[in-house]
Amino acid sequence: MAILWILTLARLVSLKIASDEVGALTDAQLTSLGVATLGDRQRLRANCRQTGSILSRFLPVGKTKPYAKKQQKQKISSWTRKVVCLAEPDTDATPKACRKQMLAEAGLGGKNVTVPDINATPEEFETVLFASFPKLKNAGGFEIMLCFGNERKLLPLKGSYTPLNIRDKLGQGRIYLRPI
Repeated sequence: MAILWILTLARLVSLKIASDEVGALTDAQLTSLGVATLGDRQRLRANCRQTGSILSRFLPVGKTKPYAKKQQKQKISSWTRKVVCLAEPDTDATPKACRKQMLAEAGLGGKNVTVPDINATPEEFETVLFASFPKLKNAGGFEIMLCFGNERKLLPLKGSYTPLNIRDKLGQGRIYLRPI
């Protein structure tokens, strides 16, 4: 009996007959597949109707390919930070409130910048920064500065200018862009 079921399953799989299509097969079609008795045909149809049955593990459901693995969608996480664009190349401390106001009026100052992919290359990150601060393009380049703790002193970022490197070194702080 078990060999008969295995042969029947093999025939159904080779003919690409899905488990939900077995119920629509006539008695003559099932007989030609090797399911000879009425009781076997009824058990086969009943097992194929049940979700999670042994047969449904072997037979494809609907029009999907048998044994096909589902591809997982890769998550792309964005990254948002407060970025402050400074005006002078010799700035070595965070700006005070009155200076922040002047920078904002000049189209610089602090903005929330979102990088669509945290795994962005330095060139992609630079493109996002130039889109947020168009005046930075005319500066001839920039240097990323970081401020740690309660100190106002700015320190240059060591390493590559990628969002991952900055996040690892900075944490939740602000990014300062100093023109060169």
